[in-house]
Amino acid sequence: MVTPRTLSGFRDRLPKEALAKTILLNKLSAVFMSFGFVPIETPHLEYADVLVKQGSDEIQKELYRFKDHGGRDVALRFDLTVPLARFVSQYKNEVDLPFKRFAIGNVFRGERAQRGRYREFTQCDFDFIGSDSISCDAEILQVIYASLVGLGIDEFTIWLNHRSILNGICEYCGVSGQKDINSALRIIDKLDKIGKDGVGAELQRELRLDSTQVDKLLEYTSIKQQGDSESFFKQIAFMAEWNDSIKKGLDDLKALYEVLALLQMDRDTYRVNFSIARGLGYYTGIVYESTLNALKSIGSVCSGGRYDNLTRTFSKEKMSGVGASIGIDRLLAALEELELLDKK
Repeated sequence: MVTPRTLSGFRDRLPKEALAKTILLNKLSAVFMSFGFVPIETPHLEYADVLVKQGSDEIQKELYRFKDHGGRDVALRFDLTVPLARFVSQYKNEVDLPFKRFAIGNVFRGERAQRGRYREFTQCDFDFIGSDSISCDAEILQVIYASLVGLGIDEFTIWLNHRSILNGICEYCGVSGQKDINSALRIIDKLDKIGKDGVGAELQRELRLDSTQVDKLLEYTSIKQQGDSESFFKQIAFMAEWNDSIKKGLDDLKALYEVLALLQMDRDTYRVNFSIARGLGYYTGIVYESTLNALKSIGSVCSGGRYDNLTRTFSKEKMSGVGASIGIDRLLAALEELELLDKK
């Protein structure tokens, strides 16, 4: 007899749980379509070269990669963004640009299972492909806002940052070369998980930074917007003089705030936070993470940003993109804990 059991990091859903998930996904799909996003589907399994070297080094270590029965080198997708880049490059003559799509599906990472996060989990992505306009970044944030409000969540924060600001801070602190900068940002992205001491130790160990460099990095990446945006940008204006990278990032954030001010969004829901790095290496512009004010410990329930070079792996033609991903399993766990989950 075979003992009925599930693998660690994988799970079954009983009818009540599955129904609650279906209701949630239907609500989110309705929001996406109200903004003009259309659904697409991509396979769980891709040729390995589609996924290899995308994302961070950590993601690559977590990749489920193997030979199929035909001897082909294949891998299970670790997110829905890289398959989107392949999809848009493959079907660029069959979809109109700019292209607004959403996709809901399971992804796989061989990481340690934790609350609301498994080795197989459902992501819900919405992306805007084919435009450099800051209004596209603003619309993605508007969709995040409408999605969370539509699920009955009243108090949440969308934390904003820019990869150019982080790149510039790293350069100012003596971290040179894009590879080392990407490593530094991957480590800084763990601030909420392992704290300043843990991040400082990793920065010294992996990048051989001295204590002064580490202290400066931690000081500048810990800056958060406390009051209104106008006062905040005045307080940090001196940083724009450090290098062009920081100046560009600050200019983009100011432009984003000008657009967001025209939208029907509570201004207290979005704030700048220089510690938001997003560990995936393909981000190039504005990045963001969304946390629930009443349950910060569960982490970000919706994250994303701008990626201007992702399709260059598959095409010489540059197609800028910006999007976000809702972690459905983590969000379900949060809604359950906050007693906001619709089960009927």
